[in-house]
Amino acid sequence: MLRSATATAAKVTGATLIGGIACGGYLSSTDEGTSRMIQAYGTFGPIVLRYRLLEAKQKLLPKSVTDQDWTDLDDKFAKPTIAKLAELQGMYCKYGQTAAGLSNTLGDIWIRELRRLESDVPPRPADTVYRGGTSL
Repeated sequence: MLRSATATAAKVTGATLIGGIACGGYLSSTDEGTSRMIQAYGTFGPIVLRYRLLEAKQKLLPKSVTDQDWTDLDDKFAKPTIAKLAELQGMYCKYGQTAAGLSNTLGDIWIRELRRLESDVPPRPADTVYRGGTSL
């Protein structure tokens, strides 16, 4: 009985996973917002994970993590992250512009790169903004 329930659960899980991937693939190709969201999570998720791993290492082994380790992560990820925010445009760019004002929270490297979103990203055409669409 337990084996049967486990087999059924595995089939349901597999079908759900396949269905989710298929639905995500369809939405990604037909819905621009979903496509941009998948790009954002695909880019930013691994970066957040790297910071969280260093944070966990610092909690477990406090003397093993230095300020230079944090600076190295900032150097590695600030520029590509901001480039992706600019590429994604819309609310992603706006979030970055807002974060540029968090100088008491973010490091100098991040603030410098985020400020580029304020000055280097051209405004979107008014008709695109009013329609709620994008002109990529």
